Amino acid sequence: MTVEGVVTVRAGTFDAGFALQDATGGIYVTHALAMAPEIGERLRVEGRAVAPHSQAGVEPAALVALGIANSPVPLESATGAVGPATEGRLVAVRGRVTGDVIDDQPWGWKLYLDDGSGPLLIFVATGTHIDARDLRAGQNLRIVGFSGRYEQHTELLPRGPRDIGH
Repeated sequence: MTVEGVVTVRAGTFDAGFALQDATGGIYVTHALAMAPEIGERLRVEGRAVAPHSQAGVEPAALVALGIANSPVPLESATGAVGPATEGRLVAVRGRVTGDVIDDQPWGWKLYLDDGSGPLLIFVATGTHIDARDLRAGQNLRIVGFSGRYEQHTELLPRGPRDIGH
């Protein structure tokens, strides 16, 4: 398969991969090969479709740089609407932290955000340099992140400290 898009998650944020998005949707690319794609780079990826941990993705055979573009604006969504229809895209949600932040080291932290439409799992990967220990139940937050999936769980993965605000 061949896909083109703008990088929305830089390589190395969650693992060795990165995310691409265009006007029709987004997808996770499992490896950056010898490149270090940054947010805003436009790339063509040739490879095969894969689904590691049930996340739709591309295992690349070749990456071609196509220049620089504006990063897509996050899709504003209700917490309960984040799921298969948003998977692979950059999404923004607002809601209240429900419950305690769960330490899931060495991988990161988990918390749930709910705007009244349903709880959404927020996974804060260690590589994002976000200190999730400062987040508390009852806080109202706006979180921007990659709409993804891990096994049977829909999750939103912020990319860095600027993706979490009040």
